[in-house]
Amino acid sequence: MKNSFLRGALVFLAILCISAGAIWFMSADARREINKLAVASTDISQWQITQAEVEYFALVNAARAVATGEAEPRELRRRFDVFYSRMQTSKVSQAFDGLRDVPHVSAALQNIDTTLDQSIPIIDADNAVLLAALPELTERLLGLQTELRTIALAGVQIFAQRKKNLRGQVTDALTDLWWISFGLMVVLLGVVGVLLGLMRASRQKTSEIALTQNRLQAMISSSIDGVLVVDKQGIVLDYNGAAERIFGYSREEALGAEMSELIIPDHMRDAHEAGMNRYRKTGEKHVVCAGLLQMQAKRKDGTVFPVELSVANANSEEGEIFVSFLRDISQRVAGEQELVEARDKARAGEKAKADLLAVMSHEMRT
Repeated sequence: MKNSFLRGALVFLAILCISAGAIWFMSADARREINKLAVASTDISQWQITQAEVEYFALVNAARAVATGEAEPRELRRRFDVFYSRMQTSKVSQAFDGLRDVPHVSAALQNIDTTLDQSIPIIDADNAVLLAALPELTERLLGLQTELRTIALAGVQIFAQRKKNLRGQVTDALTDLWWISFGLMVVLLGVVGVLLGLMRASRQKTSEIALTQNRLQAMISSSIDGVLVVDKQGIVLDYNGAAERIFGYSREEALGAEMSELIIPDHMRDAHEAGMNRYRKTGEKHVVCAGLLQMQAKRKDGTVFPVELSVANANSEEGEIFVSFLRDISQRVAGEQELVEARDKARAGEKAKADLLAVMSHEMRT
């Protein structure tokens, strides 16, 4: 039993170690994934700012190429539309949340928007008007470089701080997760300790119960009185050696049989069944817990003989049971009957003697 206890404790400890390792691995993996997500969100914002600068330089180069005849005006219009769309997107994009609230960034965005709105009539005009106003348009576009650089530098600072804050939040969350996991492990260890203590106490209690049952069984087996244990249906659950001697049935024959079929005389069986049914329905007791009673019983060979018995009820795993202690009092009853007969004979002799004396006395007087 001791080795079984140690094996159980080692299994519990192994489970705890595996659980701790799994929690640590899951926390580390979650941290890596969250860091990836944190970097991805800010990288998208920085990419959009950088892409706006790229598209701006592409627009300026297209204006210069049209001025030198290296490109068609439609290429300039296409580049303008792309840059214009990018800057319009920055007004509502979540990637620029927080950045638009910075005063000098907001002013730069406003200047870019105003310049682009003023340039739309030139872009939408025919080629002749566009070519004529191209120097002015190029000058306007070149003036936007400072504004874009301001937005880019502010974005780097803000998004870097945002990364730092987000990583700090993630770190705090993971730290809390670690402490929670640690606390759960401590609680689990405590629960396991309690369970092991309960297991030990249960095993000790089981051993004590088994010892008590063995002692009780030994007492029943060695009792000079017959002992029958039956359930509420009258089925024999236990039957000792003295009962074998008294009734003639072996233990194997008696166990599982109906008590009324074994030991109740035929002329008393109906009354016995009626009493059992009454007890099962109402709980009314006539024989159970009524003390010592003298009744008749039947042996295996059909012989009816007097017994002295007492019946008690108890609760068990099988439900309510009845324990009957029976003693064969045939010899005692026979002895009592002989004494009664001897007494009656003595009384009859005394009466005859008294009658004879009375008659003789009467005859002598007469």
